[in-house]
Amino acid sequence: METYESSVKSIAASQEEAFARLSDLSSLSGIFDRLQDDRIKNVRTDSDSVYCTVDPFGEIGLRIIEREPCKTIKFESDKSPLSFNMWIQLVGVNDEDTRMKMTLKADIPFFMKAMIGDNIKKGLDILASALAAACQKQGNK
Repeated sequence: METYESSVKSIAASQEEAFARLSDLSSLSGIFDRLQDDRIKNVRTDSDSVYCTVDPFGEIGLRIIEREPCKTIKFESDKSPLSFNMWIQLVGVNDEDTRMKMTLKADIPFFMKAMIGDNIKKGLDILASALAAACQKQGNK
Protein backbone atom coordinates (compact mmCIF):
# COMPACT_ATOMS: atom_id res chain seq x y z
CA MET A 1 0.00 0.00 0.00
CA GLU A 2 1.26 3.44 -0.93
CA THR A 3 0.47 6.40 1.33
CA TYR A 4 -0.23 9.93 0.09
CA GLU A 5 -0.93 12.95 2.28
CA SER A 6 -2.31 16.36 1.49
CA SER A 7 -0.73 19.45 2.92
CA VAL A 8 -2.39 20.74 6.10
CA LYS A 9 -5.31 23.03 5.30
CA SER A 10 -6.76 25.71 7.56
CA ILE A 11 -10.52 26.00 7.97
CA ALA A 12 -11.98 29.22 9.46
CA ALA A 13 -14.57 27.35 11.55
CA SER A 14 -14.71 25.34 14.75
CA GLN A 15 -13.74 21.68 14.72
CA GLU A 16 -17.39 20.73 15.37
CA GLU A 17 -18.64 22.84 12.44
CA ALA A 18 -16.01 21.44 10.07
CA PHE A 19 -16.78 17.86 11.11
CA ALA A 20 -20.54 18.38 10.68
CA ARG A 21 -20.04 19.64 7.14
CA LEU A 22 -17.48 17.03 6.07
CA SER A 23 -19.28 14.04 7.56
CA ASP A 24 -22.40 14.60 5.42
CA LEU A 25 -21.34 14.20 1.79
CA SER A 26 -24.73 15.34 0.49
CA SER A 27 -23.96 18.81 1.87
CA LEU A 28 -20.83 18.85 -0.32
CA SER A 29 -22.48 17.92 -3.62
CA GLY A 30 -21.63 21.33 -5.09
CA ILE A 31 -17.92 20.70 -4.55
CA PHE A 32 -18.09 17.36 -6.33
CA ASP A 33 -20.16 18.87 -9.15
CA ARG A 34 -17.42 21.45 -9.80
CA LEU A 35 -14.83 18.67 -10.11
CA GLN A 36 -16.62 17.27 -13.16
CA ASP A 37 -14.85 17.59 -16.50
CA ASP A 38 -14.44 15.58 -19.70
CA ARG A 39 -13.24 12.52 -17.74
CA ILE A 40 -15.33 12.82 -14.53
CA LYS A 41 -19.09 12.74 -15.07
CA ASN A 42 -22.41 11.84 -13.45
CA VAL A 43 -21.45 12.74 -9.88
CA ARG A 44 -24.01 11.54 -7.32
CA THR A 45 -23.88 12.00 -3.57
CA ASP A 46 -25.82 11.01 -0.49
CA SER A 47 -24.92 11.48 3.16
CA ASP A 48 -22.49 8.53 3.19
CA SER A 49 -21.15 8.21 -0.35
CA VAL A 50 -20.14 9.82 -3.61
CA TYR A 51 -20.13 8.05 -6.97
CA CYS A 52 -19.07 9.21 -10.41
CA THR A 53 -18.19 7.87 -13.83
CA VAL A 54 -14.50 8.23 -14.67
CA ASP A 55 -13.25 7.59 -18.20
CA PRO A 56 -11.88 5.01 -18.94
CA PHE A 57 -12.64 3.12 -15.68
CA GLY A 58 -16.42 3.42 -15.39
CA GLU A 59 -18.25 4.00 -12.13
CA ILE A 60 -16.10 4.65 -9.06
CA GLY A 61 -17.36 5.29 -5.55
CA LEU A 62 -16.18 6.40 -2.17
CA ARG A 63 -18.18 5.75 0.99
CA ILE A 64 -17.81 6.69 4.62
CA ILE A 65 -17.11 3.66 6.78
CA GLU A 66 -16.43 5.35 10.13
CA ARG A 67 -16.95 8.68 11.83
CA GLU A 68 -15.08 9.57 15.01
CA PRO A 69 -16.99 12.69 16.08
CA CYS A 70 -15.12 15.91 15.44
CA LYS A 71 -11.80 14.12 14.73
CA THR A 72 -11.77 11.64 11.86
CA ILE A 73 -13.85 10.56 8.88
CA LYS A 74 -12.76 7.30 7.22
CA PHE A 75 -13.64 6.25 3.68
CA GLU A 76 -13.12 3.22 1.47
CA SER A 77 -13.28 2.74 -2.27
CA ASP A 78 -16.25 1.08 -3.91
CA LYS A 79 -16.38 -0.16 -7.51
CA SER A 80 -12.84 1.11 -8.06
CA PRO A 81 -10.18 -0.55 -10.21
CA LEU A 82 -7.70 0.28 -7.41
CA SER A 83 -8.44 -0.51 -3.79
CA PHE A 84 -7.90 2.45 -1.48
CA ASN A 85 -8.81 3.93 1.88
CA MET A 86 -8.87 7.60 2.72
CA TRP A 87 -9.39 9.60 5.86
CA ILE A 88 -9.79 13.19 6.92
CA GLN A 89 -8.21 14.28 10.20
CA LEU A 90 -9.39 17.43 12.00
CA VAL A 91 -7.61 19.26 14.81
CA GLY A 92 -9.14 22.30 16.41
CA VAL A 93 -6.79 25.19 17.12
CA ASN A 94 -9.55 27.40 18.56
CA ASP A 95 -13.25 28.15 17.96
CA GLU A 96 -12.46 29.85 14.66
CA ASP A 97 -9.60 27.71 13.33
CA THR A 98 -9.44 24.00 12.49
CA ARG A 99 -6.63 22.22 10.68
CA MET A 100 -7.40 19.44 8.22
CA LYS A 101 -5.24 16.83 6.54
CA MET A 102 -6.27 14.08 4.14
CA THR A 103 -4.45 10.77 3.83
CA LEU A 104 -4.96 8.15 1.13
CA LYS A 105 -3.60 4.61 1.14
CA ALA A 106 -3.86 2.85 -2.21
CA ASP A 107 -2.98 -0.60 -3.42
CA ILE A 108 -1.11 0.50 -6.56
CA PRO A 109 0.72 -2.04 -8.71
CA PHE A 110 4.45 -1.31 -8.80
CA PHE A 111 4.52 -0.63 -12.55
CA MET A 112 1.77 2.03 -12.20
CA LYS A 113 3.20 3.84 -9.16
CA ALA A 114 5.64 5.99 -11.15
CA MET A 115 2.93 6.92 -13.68
CA ILE A 116 0.14 7.94 -11.31
CA GLY A 117 1.71 8.64 -7.91
CA ASP A 118 2.26 12.37 -8.50
CA ASN A 119 -1.25 12.74 -9.91
CA ILE A 120 -2.75 11.11 -6.81
CA LYS A 121 -0.87 13.52 -4.53
CA LYS A 122 -1.89 16.50 -6.66
CA GLY A 123 -5.52 15.37 -6.78
CA LEU A 124 -5.59 14.82 -3.02
CA ASP A 125 -4.32 18.38 -2.44
CA ILE A 126 -6.94 19.80 -4.82
CA LEU A 127 -9.71 17.89 -3.07
CA ALA A 128 -8.44 18.91 0.38
CA SER A 129 -8.37 22.59 -0.65
CA ALA A 130 -11.89 22.38 -2.07
CA LEU A 131 -13.27 20.66 1.04
CA ALA A 132 -11.53 23.12 3.37
CA ALA A 133 -13.00 26.05 1.41
CA ALA A 134 -16.47 24.49 1.61
CA CYS A 135 -16.21 24.32 5.40
CA GLN A 136 -15.49 27.99 5.98
CA LYS A 137 -18.01 29.80 8.14
CA GLN A 138 -20.38 32.00 6.18
CA GLY A 139 -18.70 35.37 5.83
CA ASN A 140 -15.18 33.85 6.09
CA LYS A 141 -14.94 32.61 2.51
